[in-house]
Amino acid sequence: MVTLRHGAHTTADQIRDYVKQRVAAYKYPRIVTVTDGLPKGATGKILKREIVVRE
Repeated sequence: MVTLRHGAHTTADQIRDYVKQRVAAYKYPRIVTVTDGLPKGATGKILKREIVVRE
């Protein structure tokens, strides 16, 4: 899952291609999802258990 900075524009395919060129074949993400934001707790950490992956 990826959140973009304010004003940034890109697609999941562009992110996947960018990473694929820079890391080993077994490391690049097969599924990339662009979201508006990730769930965070009171301390600002990302709450991984609340992330729902939609394919």
